[in-house]
Amino acid sequence: MRFEGFQLVGRPPSEVADWYGDNFERLEADYVINQHGDPSSDRLGFVIRTQRAGAILLTRPVLVGWQWAGR
Repeated sequence: MRFEGFQLVGRPPSEVADWYGDNFERLEADYVINQHGDPSSDRLGFVIRTQRAGAILLTRPVLVGWQWAGR
């Protein structure tokens, strides 16, 4: 899954968090860290979750309705 050409799936969480933090104003999005420490956006309707792959964590974005993204 790509968002504006940026690969969101299977990346180190820090890379996605850095990209999102650098671009949220340009995207006119909110930047929220949810209770699990995952970056999310109510406006864009996604949560960047992580999944363990052996000894590393990789990103696994979840698309949700805008009213659920912060949860």
